[in-house]
Amino acid sequence: MAHRKMALEFRANQLEHMTGCRVTGGVVTAQGGVCFRLAAGAAPDLGQLRQLFGRGVRAQLAGRELSVEIDRQVHRAPLGQVIAGRELPRLTAVLGINDAGKPALFDLTRPASRHLLIAGAGEAVGATLLETVALSLVMLNRQRDMQLLPIGNFPWKSWPHRLDLSLRQVADLAGQIGWRTIPAANRPALMVVVNLETLTATEHGYIRLLLQTDAAAGVHILATAANAADWPQFQAGLRPGGEPEMWQLTVSRDQAELQAATATAAEIETAIIHLRAGRKSRVWMLPETLPARRGLRRLLGG
Repeated sequence: MAHRKMALEFRANQLEHMTGCRVTGGVVTAQGGVCFRLAAGAAPDLGQLRQLFGRGVRAQLAGRELSVEIDRQVHRAPLGQVIAGRELPRLTAVLGINDAGKPALFDLTRPASRHLLIAGAGEAVGATLLETVALSLVMLNRQRDMQLLPIGNFPWKSWPHRLDLSLRQVADLAGQIGWRTIPAANRPALMVVVNLETLTATEHGYIRLLLQTDAAAGVHILATAANAADWPQFQAGLRPGGEPEMWQLTVSRDQAELQAATATAAEIETAIIHLRAGRKSRVWMLPETLPARRGLRRLLGG
């Protein structure tokens, strides 16, 4: 009951922010939807409401009371709508929307949020959210600023920004003095995307090593796992909230509720086609100070 009330308060805050009207209460329908009551003097913009809550939204104005009914089954926060027309700082991922109806952002340049662990949601749900977070980075960052390194069986072969490096190669690169002394503005950040449940013991060792590196390594881990307690090295994590669409974000000791952004297979395909249409050939030149590593030179364009 407490989780359900928290979700209702979250929705009410979003609705108040979008309409400028005070939510006085509401009724949960038998189908799991919600009919909110608002103190209002004018009907809201249904187009805006449907961008946030989906097409299953109905509104009715009676005197000074407004009723807004939202179908539970259509609650979505499409990634494209969440980030549409926004200019965000470098290396910022979009996780979803907060209780004010604004994008919930994840700044990977902050010391406490250099890495992100999605845990406790089940493999399929965690992988879906991880894919959405990775897609937001691809959509919002130039290839010279960020490169994506999926470790394992991710269906992202057509994605721009993608490089194929093993965890051993990433760990090797992160320790090279030549790489570490390049200013962050002059090299791409390396986003390692991984399902920790699929790794070998040796690969787990590389992940733990990378989690101990400092910001000079330019490496970030975006991962899923069954149990966050197995990976205390992550200072930032997402875990399921009390409702299917709700998540709890923890960064160090700070916590926040959010609704996760979503992207269907068709939406992902459309985004990737658009990105590749505007893509220019990338060329990464390793500085002469770096050791001659044949694999790394080939993968980074040298």
